[in-house]
Amino acid sequence: METETAANRPRSARGARTLKDRAQILLRYHALITQYADELADLIVKEHGKTKAEALGDAAKGNGTVEYACSLPQLAAGRIMGVSRGVVCRDLRVSLGVTISIVPLALSEVQCPICYGQR
Repeated sequence: METETAANRPRSARGARTLKDRAQILLRYHALITQYADELADLIVKEHGKTKAEALGDAAKGNGTVEYACSLPQLAAGRIMGVSRGVVCRDLRVSLGVTISIVPLALSEVQCPICYGQR
C-alpha cells in the first residue's frame, strides 16, 4: 500500500497542471532531445555498440514519440461521433498515472524511457 501511495503522489501533482502546461513541458523536452541528439547518440554507441547512424536513428525514433505526446491537448479532448440515429460513440482518454512494463532488450536506453515515460 505504501508503494501505491508513493506512486500516486506525482499523479495528483501532474493532474493539477493544465493540459497546455503539460504540453509545454513536453515541447521543451523535445527541443532538448533535438539539441543534444549527437551527445545522446554518442552515449548509445558507447553503451550498446551501435553505429553512430543507428544511434541517431534511435534518438530520432524516441523523439517521434515525444512529438506524438505533444499533441496531448488535442488527444485528451477525445471524440464524439454519431454512428447512427440516436447512437453516439464517445472516445475518452484518461491518465493512468505511473505504469511499468517489461521491454525487449533490443530497445536502447534512450528509447525505453521516452516510449514508456519512466526511467
